Amino acid sequence: MQSSILPAVFMGWLAAKLEKKFRQWVPEVIDLILTPFLTLFTSLILGLILVGPTILIIENLLTEGIMYFFELPLGLGGVIYGGLIQFLAVTGMHHTIVPVTVKMVAETGYDIINPIGTAAIAGQAGAALAVVLAQKNRQKRVTMIGSVIPAFFGITEPAMFAINLPKGSPFLFGCVGGAVGGGLASILGLAAAGTGSTMLPGLLLYIGDGLLLYILVIIVALLTASYSLKSFIKRK
Repeated sequence: MQSSILPAVFMGWLAAKLEKKFRQWVPEVIDLILTPFLTLFTSLILGLILVGPTILIIENLLTEGIMYFFELPLGLGGVIYGGLIQFLAVTGMHHTIVPVTVKMVAETGYDIINPIGTAAIAGQAGAALAVVLAQKNRQKRVTMIGSVIPAFFGITEPAMFAINLPKGSPFLFGCVGGAVGGGLASILGLAAAGTGSTMLPGLLLYIGDGLLLYILVIIVALLTASYSLKSFIKRK
């Protein structure tokens, strides 16, 4: 369990529930001493005997399933993940993939999801940048640039919620860029030496192995989203 975080997360939730239950029947005069002891003792026993092993089995199956998904031929896994992950990002559900990436790095030493997620971010950045360049009002253009810059540091929310989502089509074309870049990353077999950083900060994870390919994936995703959106706007 030393390379796993899901059991720890679940145990934190279970301990909070147990504490509430114990406080309901422990006398107030000894609550300060007895409740923490009972909570920790019960959580420890349940964690070692039941919760930890069960969650670990589930986590291993989930990781194996995701690894199999990303090994689909012709970069199909990268296309699907790169194209759809930003739909999860809108709701904040993209954070559910973090335990899997942490476990992947702990067990294999690399993260194959990182470059695909980076492509998805680059796609949104490219679409937002296309909207900014098409904006003729100088004041609005300057304001919009402030929302695009964080995307180059791995934070897509400003660009998505301030520019892409309100207009609709930029978000979708950003996903197209993410799909193309993600597919390319899968075909190239690109993998990061760690996890947690994307876009420009993520360059540090590829120094010495795959740096140029990482930059290529970012450029492809960004340009695909930007130019496809520009073409769409011109046809309207």
